[in-house]
Amino acid sequence: AELFLKVISLERKAPRKAELSFRLAEIYRRSGQFLDAISTLDGIAFEDLHPDLQLASKKLRDLMLEKNDCKVMFKELL
Repeated sequence: AELFLKVISLERKAPRKAELSFRLAEIYRRSGQFLDAISTLDGIAFEDLHPDLQLASKKLRDLMLEKNDCKVMFKELL
């Protein structure tokens, strides 16, 4: 997560920054850091996310709120 934070801070392209933030939120969720996961997800500019990631983020948010750290395949979120 620390490395992702560094990379995100250096990224200049908004869509790439949003994608990396989405991945960081998932890292936090999977490691049980649900408040960090939600905070990271809330900080993403959703208009910069690919439509598939927009859809997936809604379902991941539900998992975060449920405090569910289970492994989820991307295709299951679409």
